[in-house]
Amino acid sequence: MENSRFSLKNIFIICTAILAMLVNFSCSDKKYERKNLFTPVEVYKVKSKYIRDFIFTTGEIKGINNAKVYSFYNGILKRIFVNQGSYVNKGTPLFLIDRSLTGVYSLGLVVNSPISGIVSNIYLETGNQIIANQSVLATVVNNRNKIYETMVTDTDADNIKPGQDVNIIIVATGMKLKGKIISLSPSLNKNKGTIKVKVVMNSPKAEIFIGMLAKAKIFTGKRRKAFLVPCQSVIFSQSGHYLYKVNKGKAVIQRVQIGRILNDKIEILKGVNSSDLIITKGQYFVQPNFKVSVYRVNNIKTMLSKIKKGVKSENYRKIN
Repeated sequence: MENSRFSLKNIFIICTAILAMLVNFSCSDKKYERKNLFTPVEVYKVKSKYIRDFIFTTGEIKGINNAKVYSFYNGILKRIFVNQGSYVNKGTPLFLIDRSLTGVYSLGLVVNSPISGIVSNIYLETGNQIIANQSVLATVVNNRNKIYETMVTDTDADNIKPGQDVNIIIVATGMKLKGKIISLSPSLNKNKGTIKVKVVMNSPKAEIFIGMLAKAKIFTGKRRKAFLVPCQSVIFSQSGHYLYKVNKGKAVIQRVQIGRILNDKIEILKGVNSSDLIITKGQYFVQPNFKVSVYRVNNIKTMLSKIKKGVKSENYRKIN
């Protein structure tokens, strides 16, 4: 009986020892495998570029010479000779006013356009009563002389002054124009906290019409050097902004301070230097001190699948 217990005890000890050896071998094999594997990544070489600070705005194309049309006499609007959007010359008949209801016998009073331009708005309809020098019948805008008008916050207005460059894009057509600020309104819209800014366009074209919406980039500073990296390379978290550099074949995490976002690039104020290699693809599959190998991978899906499988570096093509 004692021999049987001794035999079972020996068997248990031997099995435990064998299992421990297998687990240890498996772990050491994985460590060896991790040690000899590389995570493939794409990188961006940091360069300094000249940029300018600017403000984005949305506004409208307006005419410089606008004229509101009034009647000098009381009466009833009997007839409208033009349509909204029509081009008229100075002196073109616009409206016919019936004065018979006022007790004055008249065949009708014709109201003419005070300037040449486009009838941008007609405010009344036939049959409406007209009060002399008060009722606005229409607005005529000189389409030849046009400006871009927008509103900026009082904070942004501190960085804006006449003469600054402006890049304008017409929303409907995508047409690009250049201009300069000619004036800032001296009064503040207290309800919105904004100030009106007017921009004269260098070469306004005939196909730009009054009332068109436009977007503009108002340059507020001089050209300066800055480090720009692809936006996708920056990792945003509650604790700050980070990116991964490649240094001596290893991934090194770096905290950065960001500035302006310019299209697909982001300005790095602190944390990078010229010629640094920044990981742009694969950064979410590395950790600090992971071995990496720099590759150009055209198909990101293929790259991610290879990363998950832990493919060795020989299977990728290096960037020179």
